[in-house]
Amino acid sequence: MAAFNVAAFRPLDEFKKDVAEFARHMKSAARSDGSSGVFYPGEIGYLREQERTANGIEI
Repeated sequence: MAAFNVAAFRPLDEFKKDVAEFARHMKSAARSDGSSGVFYPGEIGYLREQERTANGIEI
């Protein structure tokens, strides 16, 4: 694992804008057959949490 102070290399606002644009680009990629899409790290867990918060956990 590595941690970097992004602001030491470039303006933080610019970095955040570029990361958001990259994520939008990745999410707009065409799905392959049988795929539910492109997910970035943590996204599936976040979506699962939102679903369970709204509808509960199936037992």
